[in-house]
Amino acid sequence: MKKIIFAALVLLSIAPAGAQMTEQLTATLRQGDNTTVFYGKDAFKSAYEAAESGAEITLSSGAFNNPGRIITSNISIYGQGYLNDETTGIAKTSVLDDFLIGTAEAEAEPTENIYMEGIWMNGSLYLSENGVKNIQVVKCRTGNAQFFADAENVVFRQMYFTGSIHARGFTIAGLLVQNSYLPNGFQKFSSSSSVMADHCCVFIRDYYNDRSAVTMSNCITWGANSCVGSVFYNCSLEEGELADRTYVNCYHGVSAGSLFSDQENINWNDARTWELKDPTTYMGNDGTQIGMLGGQYPFEKIPGVPRIIKSEVDGATNAEGQLHLNIQAEARPVNE
Repeated sequence: MKKIIFAALVLLSIAPAGAQMTEQLTATLRQGDNTTVFYGKDAFKSAYEAAESGAEITLSSGAFNNPGRIITSNISIYGQGYLNDETTGIAKTSVLDDFLIGTAEAEAEPTENIYMEGIWMNGSLYLSENGVKNIQVVKCRTGNAQFFADAENVVFRQMYFTGSIHARGFTIAGLLVQNSYLPNGFQKFSSSSSVMADHCCVFIRDYYNDRSAVTMSNCITWGANSCVGSVFYNCSLEEGELADRTYVNCYHGVSAGSLFSDQENINWNDARTWELKDPTTYMGNDGTQIGMLGGQYPFEKIPGVPRIIKSEVDGATNAEGQLHLNIQAEARPVNE
C-alpha cells in the first residue's frame, strides 16, 4: 500500500497560545503541483471557492458545511467513505444538506466532468437547471438523485440510495447505475431517455404511472408490476412474465429477500454483505453472480484513493505567523 505524506503551512491570525496539535476537519486542495489545506466546518466550501478547473479536493473524516453549488467543471472530490470503517477506525465524511451540481441558470453551459467518491450527502443530490455531462458519483450515500434538466453520461456506481433516481420528465441520455442499492426505483424519465441498471438491487413497481421503463441486466428486483417497455436480462424478479416487457434468461417469481445468506429480506443496513445463498445458480450473462457482488465493480463501501489517515493542526502560530498542519494520507487501488 503506497502512502503519501505531506505537510502544509498556512496563515492564521488568531490561535490560543501553547495549544497542542489536535485532529481537525480538513479539506486538501491540489491544483497541479500546489497543495493548500483548509480546516474547520467550512473547509470544503473554502477549498471549492479556491478551486479551478482540474482541481482535486480531499476531505477528512467529519461533517462539513455545504459548499453550495458545484459549478466549476473538471473537479474531483474525495471523502473518506459514507460510513465508519471499523477495520481501520477511519470515520465517515458527511456533507450537510442537499448536494447540488450545476447552476440554477438554465441558459448557462452544462457543468461537466465532476467526479465524487466516498461521501455521505445528508440530503439529496440535485443535478441542476443548466444540465450536466460526464458526471461520476462512486461509493456515496444520498437520499434521492433528482435531475432538473436534460443530462448526458451520468454514472452512479456502488451507491447506497435511500430513495429514487428521479428525472422529473427530462431526457437523460446515457444514465448507467452499477452495483448499487435503489429502494424506490427510477421515476419520471422521458421516453427518449436511455437508462441502464447493471448488478443492482432495484425496486421496480409501476404505480400512479410515475415509474419509468428502463433496461436492467443481472439485477435483483422486487415489486410488481414493472413498467411497460422494460427490458430485463438475467434478472431475478418477483413478477411473472408480463406482456409488453422483454425478458431474457430471467428468474421469475423469486422473493428478493430469499436470495441472500446474511438476511432474509432486501432491506439495507450498513453491516450487510449482500452475499447470495447460491451464487452459482443465479448467474448473470457476464459469468458472475447477479446482484451487487457480481460484475466489473463488485459492491464495496470503502472508497479508493486517497484516504486521509491523520490530520493535525498546531494550536498556535510560529514566530513567522505560520500554522503547521500535518496531513497524512494513503493511496489505495480503486476497488481493492
